[in-house]
Amino acid sequence: VSTQSTWGKRIMRILASIVCLLTVFCTIAENCSNFNYETPCQNYYQVTMPKETWSRTFQTPPRGSPDWKPSYHDMNKIVGHTRVAYHENSATITILLIRNKEFFKDESPYRTIYKFGDKESFDSSIEISREESKTYLEGMPISVTVYEVGTNAKYAYLELEEIDFKWNHPEVVPNFEPLLTGQKGVIIELLGWNYEELEKECPLLARMGYLGVKIYPPTEHVMDFENAEQGTLNPWYWVYQPVSYKLHSRMGTRKQLRRMINTCRSYGIRIYADAVVNHMAGDGFSTFPRKRHSNLGGGCDTWGAKSSTANSPYFSPFGSYEEWEYTKQRPGFEYPGVPYGPGDFRCQREITSYTSFHDLNYGWLSGMPDLKTEEPWIQERIADFFVDLMGIGFSGFRIDAAKLMHPKDQSKIFGHFKRLMGTIPEDFLVIFEAIPDDSMRAMFCGPSEYSFHQTLNEDLLNEGYTQSELNQLKFWIRNHEYTINRCDAKDRIPGNRIVIQLDSHDAQFTYPPDVPVLGKEKEVCKWRLAMSDVLETNKFGVDIKMIYSGFWSIGDPMGTPDGLSDCSLCKSENCKKYCTKSAPKVEAARPDACPYEEPDKHGFTRAHRDLHLVRTCLLYTSPSPRDS
Repeated sequence: VSTQSTWGKRIMRILASIVCLLTVFCTIAENCSNFNYETPCQNYYQVTMPKETWSRTFQTPPRGSPDWKPSYHDMNKIVGHTRVAYHENSATITILLIRNKEFFKDESPYRTIYKFGDKESFDSSIEISREESKTYLEGMPISVTVYEVGTNAKYAYLELEEIDFKWNHPEVVPNFEPLLTGQKGVIIELLGWNYEELEKECPLLARMGYLGVKIYPPTEHVMDFENAEQGTLNPWYWVYQPVSYKLHSRMGTRKQLRRMINTCRSYGIRIYADAVVNHMAGDGFSTFPRKRHSNLGGGCDTWGAKSSTANSPYFSPFGSYEEWEYTKQRPGFEYPGVPYGPGDFRCQREITSYTSFHDLNYGWLSGMPDLKTEEPWIQERIADFFVDLMGIGFSGFRIDAAKLMHPKDQSKIFGHFKRLMGTIPEDFLVIFEAIPDDSMRAMFCGPSEYSFHQTLNEDLLNEGYTQSELNQLKFWIRNHEYTINRCDAKDRIPGNRIVIQLDSHDAQFTYPPDVPVLGKEKEVCKWRLAMSDVLETNKFGVDIKMIYSGFWSIGDPMGTPDGLSDCSLCKSENCKKYCTKSAPKVEAARPDACPYEEPDKHGFTRAHRDLHLVRTCLLYTSPSPRDS
């Protein structure tokens, strides 16, 4: 009896422990619930966010609250952006303002002042002459102030992005005559170089005969010194998670960008932006301070607010589990610095097939909220952003994830862009990132609903583009010969509409088997031979070619050696503990540095300084013996 009693007690203790563990696990699981279930599409036909989420706007913490920052201004009351429309010798600037109806139920008690540089106006739009614009070579400040009538007390304030004007920059005069039109030459992709380093490199690039440089996306993006992601502080790919269209990124501020572009233009080097307009920041990134999800061990991971390069607010329901105390609603997708709200995005849909036009157009790329680019408001806002890029002096841009936006939507965007610009510059260049794969034939070989060749051309002609302007809009591919061989001769994209680049920033991390990847493989001779072959072979009449010059990958290559992925910058104990893959700052433009220096360290390859490639580039660009 005594033995049975002892075993009985042990069994009871074991059962009690199991019950206890189950109770704890269930409690943890219950406490780890969040609002992620709101975002997925419920069926094939649903493409937008549920309408009940559309009202979750103006989520920015109010002035005076614990979560407020000076850069937030009064975005809980007003948000907006500027539009610039060019004429022959003047430009019209319009401030497009959206008011929170909760604070503006009656318009009469308030007086709104729009400030354009040093001019104040009751009108939201002004016209400025080309001559007057020269007053603002360092940018025209734009702001809106709302006053209470009677007391004249300031009720709301919003500071918008400065304005630069397209005609206030040095003319690009390259060293080599074939580069004058900007439609033939070699573009360098300088991955990870900040604006100050790039500015120092431009005199050398000009002497080497390069057409220009493509940089990281210049827009404001996710940045965080409180948490490390998979051991890395501020991984490189965060630059492709935009928070707003403000020109302030990890490479530098708008002021530094303007100076770099002007310096490079004065030496004959054009600068091209990487434009991310398919999506906004996702993956649980937001300034909402309390987020959580369950982990594989049955526990609960929690994290706080993420920041950004310009400290703009941005919100997402991912990971959130409480109502926001300032709105009494659940968080929604909102990016007040643009401004975009929940109604501007599609419901969450995984891209399961790259041959499905439905998946391509409506799917989310890597968990990032997909914009409804078919909406006129979205098309106009993206066009306004493109005009701003041209205003600060860019010569063109690469459209990131272009194949994930319907060609008809993009033709509308570029139609708005042309009307706002007035004229398309002769040296303007657009590179669509529409990677050929299994959807190749439908997208590039002949007519189809999703054709980036015939259908897009027809729509752009209807938007007022000439054939010569169409030729300035080109398609990025890795291997043109591969592409040509998959299309019938009558349907092929002509070579002057193609941009070839074998190695690229994506290749360092996706590691395609058919491409030599310098940063990862470190096989210099193999890589140089492949790049030389691209430059020397012009079988199909390709005029624009690109060379990647990034940084060496040591183990996990996620950090950038610009100093902002250095673990010593961690501000929290959690970051210091989990940041294990530090990338200390390396001087990218060091004048005595040779190409391919120190491949065993996490520094820059400087591949564009390879004299063999320089000679090949010069022969391709300007085949006359004197120039070479």
